[in-house]
Amino acid sequence: LDREEERLIAAVQEALPQSLDLDDIDGVMQAAYEAFFTAALSNPASWRVVFEAQRIDDEIGERIVKAREMFVEQLHALLAHYFAGQQAALAWRESRLFAENLIALAENNAAMLLKQGADGGWTAAELAHSVTRFVLQGWHLAGTPVSEA
Repeated sequence: LDREEERLIAAVQEALPQSLDLDDIDGVMQAAYEAFFTAALSNPASWRVVFEAQRIDDEIGERIVKAREMFVEQLHALLAHYFAGQQAALAWRESRLFAENLIALAENNAAMLLKQGADGGWTAAELAHSVTRFVLQGWHLAGTPVSEA
């Protein structure tokens, strides 16, 4: 359990950007999603446990929820820093909500990739591109432009 937990945490840490390139938020987000989806596809059994165990109140579920919260906080810190430099800054709770939703979207789409199997039609790169496009278009439609793409 410890070994798998360390390996999965390392995979997510690698997927999370260390900093946000303010000139290429699209590229940063797409690369992060692709890294996460690729990690899920490379260890499907472990990731299935992660996605299912969050709903179970036992030691495994508690460890997963704790690790997930750590990632939400890391992403929230990145987003708060990003938004602080934007004209349309988000309130703390909005950037926290955004971080939570970006991670939930990653989890849901990775679970879909695992469910569909090798013949499902999506690659990690294609899915990352589409998810990024949907997120950033929705963000732009809400009046918060992200980048000039």
